[in-house]
Amino acid sequence: MNRLVQTAPADTIELMRYRKGAHCVYKTEYHIVWTPRYRRKLFVQNIKAECESYFKTMDDLHTDIEVIAVNVQPDHIHMVLVIPPRIAVADVVKYLKTQSPTLTPISEHLI
Repeated sequence: MNRLVQTAPADTIELMRYRKGAHCVYKTEYHIVWTPRYRRKLFVQNIKAECESYFKTMDDLHTDIEVIAVNVQPDHIHMVLVIPPRIAVADVVKYLKTQSPTLTPISEHLI
């Protein structure tokens, strides 16, 4: 029997990568957006660059959590994260939001 074998382009295969845990196979990507208090435009040039570099290279984050993309706008932050099912998304967001004020001098407006 002849079967057609379709091969996907390399970039598509990279996007469709599944992760494997002890008792599960998963592909969970979360798009997380958060804003400063009163949606103030706090992330100006120097703070924006500092936030992007910090969130892309967070060493304190759990080893199974992967930061895919970070986009800092003047009044909000977008992040795409891969979080395994055994770690609660709320705990990761809480950790990110508690660590971000230590980064900038505008901590009273971020949470």
